[in-house]
Amino acid sequence: MRAMTQPPAQKTPLERATTAAEQLAAEGQPVTARTVRARASVMTTIAAQAAKAWNDNEAAHSGTPEMPTTVTTRLEAIWAEAYREARQHFDAEREGWANRLSRLEAENGNLNAELDQAEQQIAQLQTTNDEANDVARDLKQRLETTKDNAAALRADSAAAIARAEAAEKALTDVLAAVGKPTPRNKTRSANTTP
Repeated sequence: MRAMTQPPAQKTPLERATTAAEQLAAEGQPVTARTVRARASVMTTIAAQAAKAWNDNEAAHSGTPEMPTTVTTRLEAIWAEAYREARQHFDAEREGWANRLSRLEAENGNLNAELDQAEQQIAQLQTTNDEANDVARDLKQRLETTKDNAAALRADSAAAIARAEAAEKALTDVLAAVGKPTPRNKTRSANTTP
């Protein structure tokens, strides 16, 4: 009779997940529920349980021993020296920025003073401009009035000349009718008399 060989016992899903977590860690891969599930082909809850168990076990066995006193003393000295140098550098930087800030504040004050002066000059120039515009408007109005007056005077003068010429003509006509010399003839005869 032949001996019956038994088939190899199949692993449980948790055992497969635990084996997958160990393999992932050996390969340097992260041990997470997702990576364990992908590797072991198990349900997410079982993969999460195996990943948590592996990570907890790893954390418990990877404690760091306490630092020796000689190392602590040396680190404190290094830290103190680094702190002093950093503080000196910081103080120098702070002083430099404070000086720059003071210069900029002074420059800002000067610029504000110049701006105030410029605004005052603009206001003065605007006032002068407004006054000049008022004078120009007044002169323009006077010029228009003078032109109107001159036109009226020319018209009055032309009318007066026309009246004088009409009066002279009428006088000449009257004197000619009575036989007396006309005022022009008198002027001519007075100029020609010896």
